Amino acid sequence: MRYLGRSGALLLALLSGLLVSGVIETARAAGFDQRYSVRIGDENSDGTMDAIFVKAPGSVLIPIDDLSIVVPPGVRDFILRSNGQLGFAIDGQLSAAERAATATWAATEAIDLFVRDVDLDGRIDLELTGISQVIPNHFDQIVYAPATNYGAPSVLTSENRKFSRFHEDLFRWLQNNDYFDQNAPRKITSVEPAQRYWFGSLADRDNAYLMNKWLQDCSVRYPNHFCAVSDRPPPPPCVRTVSQTDDYGNYIGTANTDICQKPVHILIYLPGAITTAADYSVFDAEARETADILERLNLTCPALPTSDAERLAQIGDLIYQHVILRNVPAADRLNSWTHEPFPGDELFNAADKTYHHYDVLTKVCDLSETNCNLANVRDSAARRYSYPAFQMQANLTTIPGGSLPVYVASPGLTSYPWAYIVPAGPINQRMIQAGPWQGGTQNVTEAPHISYPGTISRYIEQKNNALHVFTHGTGLNRAKCTLGTENRAYNIFLAAQNDLHGPKAFKTLDKQIIRYWRRTYTPNGVGDPPWSGDGNPVDIPAPHQ
Repeated sequence: MRYLGRSGALLLALLSGLLVSGVIETARAAGFDQRYSVRIGDENSDGTMDAIFVKAPGSVLIPIDDLSIVVPPGVRDFILRSNGQLGFAIDGQLSAAERAATATWAATEAIDLFVRDVDLDGRIDLELTGISQVIPNHFDQIVYAPATNYGAPSVLTSENRKFSRFHEDLFRWLQNNDYFDQNAPRKITSVEPAQRYWFGSLADRDNAYLMNKWLQDCSVRYPNHFCAVSDRPPPPPCVRTVSQTDDYGNYIGTANTDICQKPVHILIYLPGAITTAADYSVFDAEARETADILERLNLTCPALPTSDAERLAQIGDLIYQHVILRNVPAADRLNSWTHEPFPGDELFNAADKTYHHYDVLTKVCDLSETNCNLANVRDSAARRYSYPAFQMQANLTTIPGGSLPVYVASPGLTSYPWAYIVPAGPINQRMIQAGPWQGGTQNVTEAPHISYPGTISRYIEQKNNALHVFTHGTGLNRAKCTLGTENRAYNIFLAAQNDLHGPKAFKTLDKQIIRYWRRTYTPNGVGDPPWSGDGNPVDIPAPHQ
């Protein structure tokens, strides 16, 4: 690099300011980019991982004539340390000793990184998903890019239980505006009768899904009785041998537990012995309020009135624990790249406010590995995981075939296949018959789908001596609204959610492909088994009465 001195450098900047500025901004998008990586460590040496080191990429050297401009990454290295409350604290001021210690930390494929401008401030933020797979019981995190280049981040969103419940409840209402009325569990309001029987107990009084599932199971098993929710002490004994499940009703095992310590129970009553009422408290309060606001706004597909818009903004700030900037309605985010179009792309107007386009590329295997070939990856493993089925279970579909139900997970749970239990609507599938993407599959949303109209294309691509899954999602969001309308509030909301969370869902589906390929085609069948097998979860044994 030639040294010009201070006056020479200033002259160069004056003469070529626009060129240099343009090149630097091209090389350094504000905030995070796809080149960041993570390692995990056990800082307190208790045998459990408790910290995440997010490593920034190296600086970019840009030659301009006989000069070289050094452009540092948008955000410096930092550590996320467990705060002991299922979340993390950020440390962006790392000492030399701390940096040296992270060199011995383990790399992990369990945590996925996604970059997007979450708070709409023009700077690209970082989302880390799958954290609890390596740091137990910790929530996924969004790290916001600092205001200055190569600064240290200081603001987080923890995708905690409220974050997930808000999005799940609101999504279900968007799909079915009678959701809250139809799914509020019946709770006893009268005095508890002397004769009653225990069916099950829940550790989470807000788990409406499991509550309704057990109420339905109870009614099927005891058709001559009445099943209801109670938050009063259950009938004795308190300590019982019970069948334990996860939050979604999947059987885990048997254990002795004190059911009287649980806050809510499903009890069996004699017909006519009690009175009940719908219990709306199981739903997230802000999700219900948002639904009420959106219902007012969407009566005639209008733009947002100021008063309701301000309240929606306040709710957004509450859920994300961070100020989300206003007046940026477009749904599309920076999570795609330029490539040859897929069939049907031309049908979607990129200027539409609900337009979304995301791309995901996931490596499955190196061509040097045994059985890493198109027959095993494209025609076998990928065909079994071509769309998000219930709990992302394998389904070798017939193409063309009939409608297929698609499921999504709540934000904060998108890395876990068992969480894909929320119906999103039907799709149909077709094979791509010609062009550069020939041999790929395409999922086409049908009118009842919450993200209609749109397509998800999946193609097995050979690149850098490896096979990858390339997913391309695009479309508009016009479900339940006139196609020509430009300002319907919940369509824009849904389009943005689709663009934000779609890549995470298909990254999780890609991991199912990898697990299946490793288990089926590697020499010793090594590798993690899929989270969900080809069949249904184990049935819950009948409860004690």
